[in-house]
Amino acid sequence: MINILVAPTDHYACDKYRCSEPHLKLQELYPDEFKVTINYDVDWTNILNCDILQLHAGIYKNEGELLSALNEIKGKTKIIVDIDDYWVLPKEHEAYIGLKSLKYDEHVTNLLKIADYVTASTANLATYVKEYNPNVYVIPNAVDFSKDWTYKNKSDKVRFGIVGSRSHYHDYLQLKDVTSSLPEEILNKCQFILCGFQEVGCHILRNGKLIKTDAVAPDMNWALYEKILTGDYKILDSEYAKLLKTYGNHQEIDKYIYKRMYQKDISEYLNFYRDIDVLMAPLMICEFNNCKSNLKFLEAGQTKTAVIATNTGPFKEGIDLRNNSDGNCILVEPTKESWIEAITTFIKHPELIELSKKNMSSFIKERYDLKNVTKYRAKLYKQWIN
Repeated sequence: MINILVAPTDHYACDKYRCSEPHLKLQELYPDEFKVTINYDVDWTNILNCDILQLHAGIYKNEGELLSALNEIKGKTKIIVDIDDYWVLPKEHEAYIGLKSLKYDEHVTNLLKIADYVTASTANLATYVKEYNPNVYVIPNAVDFSKDWTYKNKSDKVRFGIVGSRSHYHDYLQLKDVTSSLPEEILNKCQFILCGFQEVGCHILRNGKLIKTDAVAPDMNWALYEKILTGDYKILDSEYAKLLKTYGNHQEIDKYIYKRMYQKDISEYLNFYRDIDVLMAPLMICEFNNCKSNLKFLEAGQTKTAVIATNTGPFKEGIDLRNNSDGNCILVEPTKESWIEAITTFIKHPELIELSKKNMSSFIKERYDLKNVTKYRAKLYKQWIN
């Protein structure tokens, strides 16, 4: 029996896809070979005996104690560090200033150096890891198809949604003036959904400094995203726009051309997709994003949601269905005109939405089913222990 201690840094997406969910599946598929303990608050001064310690490449509390513990168990316990994002952020990234002040890159590279093995989500990311640790293996993100997340709420509109965290301002800028520039006959058939809206605990960039605030403010990240998606509220009824600008935690209102959906717990995250027919996945072209994983494709495949995505980084594996009957998405250039064309295509040809849903689901299930990826993980772990 191989004892594994999984110690995530948080309860969010990195934990779900890289730490807890994969290891719970490992124990489920191989109950006689692996015993998994997940601990979000490990006492590093009294670390549990284990054969494998899996860490996430991020910032831990009491890092000095953690590094001391790792040096102590080195050679007795296999230390595996998992990484899902490039640690060198572009200056445009909302978290750049805050993470730079925390010396985030040093936290990550310290863990990469001390690890026996590193698991990375993509091959591009793995190339950067090799500078610090040659023992890097690609284990892609994967989804569990044993639970059905494909149900959609009914609507007479085609619902285009963006689903992401609060750190995507420069990605979402690709959508600036897109909705307000759509022809009226196209716009009237659409509804635009912003998922994950959060009014407290947001970061705001003011005077060159990133600050965290619990105050409601028109320059908080989510309000800026809302302005982008609504053409600075131009596509909205004036009374509805006025209501939204109060930023009160009102009920999610479904009768307008735009809907704000509030933040959900990560365990309920996929329920956003019940109200989305087409996922919009804009991504700024840069090296940071080139190392990102295809998580939006995975979520779309798991929920049978059509996709429009920027043709860069993790989305380059997509197949544009305008040119191929086996296509699974529409790939766009990072321009307003390209996004308008893609939205218009789906409105004029709703059969392509169904084709995207069907083919993306098949594409993801074939390549990124958690069961199959877990078999590879089990093989690696047994190889590293023996």
